[in-house]
Amino acid sequence: MTIDTNTVLFAGAKIYSESIIGKNCVINSGAIIGADGFGFAPNAAGEYSKIPQIGNVIIEDFVDIGAATTIDRATLGSTIIRRGAKLDNQIQIAHNVEIGKNTVIAAQTGVAGSTKIGDNCQIGGQVGFAGHISIGNNVKIQAQSGIGRNIKDNEILQGSPAFSYGDWNKSYVYFKNLPKLAKTINDLEKKEMAIVNSDIKQKTIDKEVSLKGVGLHTGNEVTLTFKPAPVNTGFAFKRIDLEGNPIIEADVNYVTNTQRGTCLEKNGVIIQTCEHVLAAFTGPDIDNAIIELDSAEPPIMDGSSKFFVEAIERAGIVEQEAYREEYVVKDVISYTDEDTGSEILVMPSKEYQVTTMVDFGTKVLGTQNATLNHLSEFKEHISDSVTFSFLHELESLLEHGLIKGGDLNNAIVYVDKELSPETMEKLKIAFGKDSISVKPNGILDNLTLHHPNEAARHKLLDVIGDLALVGTRIRGKVIANKPGHYINTQFAKKLSKIIKNERRNNVPRLI
Repeated sequence: MTIDTNTVLFAGAKIYSESIIGKNCVINSGAIIGADGFGFAPNAAGEYSKIPQIGNVIIEDFVDIGAATTIDRATLGSTIIRRGAKLDNQIQIAHNVEIGKNTVIAAQTGVAGSTKIGDNCQIGGQVGFAGHISIGNNVKIQAQSGIGRNIKDNEILQGSPAFSYGDWNKSYVYFKNLPKLAKTINDLEKKEMAIVNSDIKQKTIDKEVSLKGVGLHTGNEVTLTFKPAPVNTGFAFKRIDLEGNPIIEADVNYVTNTQRGTCLEKNGVIIQTCEHVLAAFTGPDIDNAIIELDSAEPPIMDGSSKFFVEAIERAGIVEQEAYREEYVVKDVISYTDEDTGSEILVMPSKEYQVTTMVDFGTKVLGTQNATLNHLSEFKEHISDSVTFSFLHELESLLEHGLIKGGDLNNAIVYVDKELSPETMEKLKIAFGKDSISVKPNGILDNLTLHHPNEAARHKLLDVIGDLALVGTRIRGKVIANKPGHYINTQFAKKLSKIIKNERRNNVPRLI
């Protein structure tokens, strides 16, 4: 045993033989330097014998050893505490450990055998080191960490097992947020994503088909041609009368006017009164079609979707390879027009359903409602429902030249005011009729209602056509009170935005 000059040993410190202690060291009370780290082990005969310890402990100059700290001597070679190291109280240093220069180790730390700790390290309290590992220089290890691997120079570590301090801070933030994350995950598991890839194949028409007629508002002759379209096309209008044959997708974001029908406009190209055609494609459950026309407006035909549906049936309907995407309504979504009192909402349902309720506050029309429970009912119960107008509206439209292709066979006119001789003459001229009269049910003659609640049914047709502009099939029940093109398209815009956000945040799932 060798102890150099100016080293202080406090009472109760034990220094064993084969220990070498340098200058200016401090060995505090209860410290044990140079004890045998191993005890007894059984031999081949089953007898216990002492494990030999023939190494030593070397403590260099200016080392401070805390109270009740134990430093075992090496089995072979040396356990070394380098110059300037500081070991706090109750530290256990096992055999063949090397502690680098100026390294500080806090209380209650254990260093297993054959571990090497570099220079200028800072080790927090209650840290545990596995044996036979190497710790680089300038390493900082936070308290209560567990070190079981080699550590490179300059690392800062925390945790058990320890990892980089930056990563530990991140994990601590995550840990604090675990209850919130768990709730979020639980909520997501309960709430299915709203956009799904259904098990229904997309459909288009089998061949092209054409119709001819007159535009209601323009009075122009129009040739309308329906053509098949590839999967995921949706519905798109193609103006073949304009240079470049521009295409306007049936997208609610292109709606610019809803005064007397739904008007689309893209890059200055206009499609007027698109809703009857779109309803005609939605009713037969079609997903993709190109709608060619040589004017700004489809022909009004008889004021319904009947002739469009019949043309689609002549063209034939074919399945396509891709599956249909649907928006599954999970909660009630609504839109209210405070000025008119109109309201439209959609609620969860197993399939697409629509109910409309109309009340114009007139005796001649009264309150009506209509319901479509299955799209398969569209042709028989909805498609032949003709558009309508009130006499006072018709007078204003005629005065401003806004109805040029209308006659008494493509619009129901409800007479909601006294029909003066002067007005009668104007109507005769406008419709090219020798005589006009009012039927007992309050409508102008030359037209027979298909349904007692035809006004409500036509409003339902309009709702289907306007909501087709959402661009995604809806699985839910729509209820519209006093619907009109303005509120229909405003609601469609709201749905479109919700679906866009849903698609941005989630990938559609298969069902």
